[in-house]
Amino acid sequence: MSILVYDGLRELIKREFIDRNMATTDATVDSATNLIRTVMEDYRGKALQLVGTTLPSTGVPGTIYLQSKSEPNEKNRFIAYAFEGGKFVQVGSSFFPEDFAPDSELNINSQVTVENRVLKSAIDDKFNLSGVINNVIPTEPNSAHAKDTPTSAAIQAELATKLGYEDGSRITREQLWQVFRPELTRLVYPFISMVITNSSDALTFRRLEGKDILTNVKYKSGLTSITNNYDDYWGSDGNHYNNIVFTDVISERDIRLNLFCTGCTSSTGSSHYHGPAFFDSENYPSEYVGTTNTYSAFFKLDFTFTNPVPIGLLYSLSLNIAPCKSRKMRITTKISDTGEANTYTTIQDNVEYDYTYTKGIPFYGFDKRS
Repeated sequence: MSILVYDGLRELIKREFIDRNMATTDATVDSATNLIRTVMEDYRGKALQLVGTTLPSTGVPGTIYLQSKSEPNEKNRFIAYAFEGGKFVQVGSSFFPEDFAPDSELNINSQVTVENRVLKSAIDDKFNLSGVINNVIPTEPNSAHAKDTPTSAAIQAELATKLGYEDGSRITREQLWQVFRPELTRLVYPFISMVITNSSDALTFRRLEGKDILTNVKYKSGLTSITNNYDDYWGSDGNHYNNIVFTDVISERDIRLNLFCTGCTSSTGSSHYHGPAFFDSENYPSEYVGTTNTYSAFFKLDFTFTNPVPIGLLYSLSLNIAPCKSRKMRITTKISDTGEANTYTTIQDNVEYDYTYTKGIPFYGFDKRS
């Protein structure tokens, strides 16, 4: 541990010149060197004296006094003094290394100094403009390009070559059923018939607000209008509308239905038709109200599926129509494995519902009002 500094040595050499009556003009390089060695040997042969935090009023030439510092963050720090020319002269200072280990990494809460190499390493780890590149390089964590910063354009170009969720086909409920509930994936042909009896009230039915006419079977295209003609009023065969396109939301396949209608008119009564608003709640979410001409004894609407759907769909399939207050509604539902005539099994046979069923009529029916 070195504690002597130049100012202290200068005072010591000055004393030697005076004590030995040496002329400074005779001081050659060799004599000055020898003089320093003599002074060092003189001090080396004498003991150090610890004086605590306060120097004594006077001292003995040739003795080094070590004054301890008690300020915060100055643990084991000493200031070295010599008593020369009737006063104390500072000749050095010291830290005790065994009690003063510098930090080996940066720490925001530390009050200890840190090594220069730690500072250099921390600074080198930061980005600068030279580290910004227009490239995305697959690298190992410790490679030369591991800390390069790619531009947004480079990231976009790299991601464009990857697959995203929109690039694949969504898993349908039917596909999940194929794994977990294969019995629900059997394809069948449903049939639904709705008959609403007439009364003195012109208002006939309501397509429920916010609901498609058939749950999980969404209207897609092909229907300009369900029209009426004069012959319908006298109980003729009515009008057929074939190959209307819907989407089965369980399998996400397009399917076709044939519709049969008699006794149709719009809610205004001025033109006898029901357009897409009757079927499509996505584009026409409000409740749809339909009427029947007073010449017609009833309003009838049949749905015949010409493409099959998973039988599991029927467990959530509902007809979302309710009769108006003065009327009754009779529902018939059937199911077939082939869709051919005379192969249908009846599920509901002219089951009657009134205006209180306002949550839709299930394909399989129920025993109590919703």
